[in-house]
Amino acid sequence: MSCHPICPTATIFDPPVRIERDFFYPQLVQVIHPVEIVNRRHYVPVYQHCFQYIEREETGNNNNNNNTGGSNYMQFQLSGSKAKKKTRSRKKR
Repeated sequence: MSCHPICPTATIFDPPVRIERDFFYPQLVQVIHPVEIVNRRHYVPVYQHCFQYIEREETGNNNNNNNTGGSNYMQFQLSGSKAKKKTRSRKKR
């Protein structure tokens, strides 16, 4: 067989093929993140120990007729008689 054109040649066009080429460029976008700072103050008890000294006079005779079974200090504290309250301070000799 030989190639003899019997009919005239026709040109046909297909629909175009779409080829997409993507190019990316950086774009700065500011994102704001709010931060709330809360200053909290807490009070914590710190003990400061202070001592109060009580000085009293006693006689050598402890014949007390109304003995309640407590110590002389407790009787002193309840009655409050013959008591000297003061803070002890050291005397220099």
